[in-house]
Amino acid sequence: MPWFLFVISDHRVAEPYNVFRLDTECVFVKGDCLCTVSFKVKIWVYFHSSSISCYIVLVKAISKIIDYLFPNFSCLACDCEINVSVVQHICDECFGKFVRAKPTRTSNKDLKNIGHIYSPFVYGTQITRAVLKLKYGNEGLVAKVFAPFMVESLGRDANKFDVIIPVPLSKKRERERGFNQATLLAKELSEVIREKHKIDLPVCDKILVRIKNTAPQVNMSHEARIANQKDSYKICDKFDISQIKQKRILIVDDVMTSGATANECAKVLKDAGVKSVSVVVIAKVGD
Repeated sequence: MPWFLFVISDHRVAEPYNVFRLDTECVFVKGDCLCTVSFKVKIWVYFHSSSISCYIVLVKAISKIIDYLFPNFSCLACDCEINVSVVQHICDECFGKFVRAKPTRTSNKDLKNIGHIYSPFVYGTQITRAVLKLKYGNEGLVAKVFAPFMVESLGRDANKFDVIIPVPLSKKRERERGFNQATLLAKELSEVIREKHKIDLPVCDKILVRIKNTAPQVNMSHEARIANQKDSYKICDKFDISQIKQKRILIVDDVMTSGATANECAKVLKDAGVKSVSVVVIAKVGD
């Protein structure tokens, strides 16, 4: 039986097999024998069914397997290929441009509902791209990379909290994105705290709900941001608030600019009877 050579491009279907892959590869087929030639490590999945529905169902599952077994080794900040770096998934050049927050724990008298603000980095150009990948690209790897730095910024205060609460998105926005980046961060944060400090700090993403679709705040003044966030959140009607009475809450978000969002969340939680509220983010705008 002769060998047949197929050169298959992204997400195309080739006969006699359906093939799911990420990049163009050469596939040699001889009867039931399949062989791929590639200089890069890839995963190939072959299935005999010609059903398109079968193909679609497999796409997400296969993507997760690929991400787990062969994580992306391009820099999350500049997309360059990484061979060796001090911080996994961030090239040394980009990481060297990240500005460390000093101190990592601060407070802001204008944010009256928040006790402390923890942040490992100052928000700037170099870190923006990685954060945007988390915020709009569902790049969970960003959460894995930055969660340890967030825990590091907490220091010994990691044992001073009872519950982690991610800043919620509106139902519409979460439905459009398919995820909440603050929840991704919160879960990774909880896992790192469990591993590093042996503390079980639960993530509760069903306590706070967003009830108002606010306008984008990119070009808003501090006062406009406060007005924009006012009355945007509430405690979920189905949640028993007695469970958080006198609890020490740690709010998680990706970045902090004016702090209006976190402060409004903290206000709702304090009105519900929590003992204290602090916030941890990947980066915050410098003072």
